[in-house]
Amino acid sequence: MAEYAITDYQFEAVTRDQEGELAALLEFRVADAQSSDYLKNVWEKLSNSLRNHYKFHSNDGNCPSWVNWKPYDWSKQNCPARQKFVAWHEGVVAGFLNLQPNFPSQFSPGKNVIYMEHIAAFPGFHSTHLWHRKLSHIGIPMLGYATLQSALQGFSGVIGLHVDGGAMKFYERLPQILGFPVFHTVKYGVSAPPPRVEQAKTQVYLETMVEAAEKLLEIHRV
Repeated sequence: MAEYAITDYQFEAVTRDQEGELAALLEFRVADAQSSDYLKNVWEKLSNSLRNHYKFHSNDGNCPSWVNWKPYDWSKQNCPARQKFVAWHEGVVAGFLNLQPNFPSQFSPGKNVIYMEHIAAFPGFHSTHLWHRKLSHIGIPMLGYATLQSALQGFSGVIGLHVDGGAMKFYERLPQILGFPVFHTVKYGVSAPPPRVEQAKTQVYLETMVEAAEKLLEIHRV
């Protein structure tokens, strides 16, 4: 059985300056009072600002669905199994992950995986009609960190997740971006862990393959 150490891996997004693209190191921490305060007073206020913009400027198209997410509320929600991680970059929250262990694999009977309940990049790192993003390419390192947590906790790096319509394009592009298959075939009708349970059955369920998990970890190995 492979052994994993968190210090063997490094997770980087991308930032830009006048000379071009630069690596932006992400520091993952367990969520705490500081990150909860940031989610409430910065993250949600940016989301609210963008939502209100679309009320006045409907010609700008559809408001992105992520403005309706409630990361602060989720951080305070009573869900004992939820593991909460926050990615920081230079004092700014870059994104967050909520994971739940011991979710039954839909492709390997008798085995469990890590369920990735939430994954999101900070609103300021999306390009919108109100601001330009400072960081990009955050999704893959965050997925990599979730994969590492799955490996560290004995689930072979495998992740299960439900995907809403707005995020599906990202996951569909992953094999092309990474250069290898990532997920088993799409499934429907799969329940989620509490608190959503039956509500998730209408969404696409994805589960990473063991081989893909190993390759994804190698990308981030120091």
